[in-house]
Amino acid sequence: MKKEINSIPADFAPDSSVWIYQADRLLTDRETDKIKKLIHEFSTRWTAHNLELKAWGDVFYNRFIVLAVDNSVAPASGCSIDKSVHFLKELESHFGIHLFDRLHIPYISNGEIVRIHKSKLKEAIEEGAISGETLVFDHTVQRLQDLKERWIRPLKESWAAYLLTDR
Repeated sequence: MKKEINSIPADFAPDSSVWIYQADRLLTDRETDKIKKLIHEFSTRWTAHNLELKAWGDVFYNRFIVLAVDNSVAPASGCSIDKSVHFLKELESHFGIHLFDRLHIPYISNGEIVRIHKSKLKEAIEEGAISGETLVFDHTVQRLQDLKERWIRPLKESWAAYLLTDR
């Protein structure tokens, strides 16, 4: 599953800032291609205080939108982050998706990406449907290097590991 992450540009600093948004449904290939084009257009004109940002974005697994800014060139600011949120809200409206739901946890089950509501995660662990070895997408990563190395990892190594304490 990690092969898609290879599209990350090699010339971005490892500590580049990263933002991950998950669609509430699987995007079609056609939607993904269109969103990738829109992300490219946005990232080439994204600015902070009238300074051009070295920005990049992509869609992974037809579900996750990732934006990155290389802080070594110019860091994102509050106003530039607001611009990205506005852009993402436009994507939501145009494609009929929701990108700001942080309550659903994506994980891999039988080779497919599925989501579970955070409130149901403990129950799924207790029932054995999810274990410490289950691969989850950990959207708490904030740096490009972490996206490459730790975005997809076992639940026991993620922010949700505390749910496994009595197992």
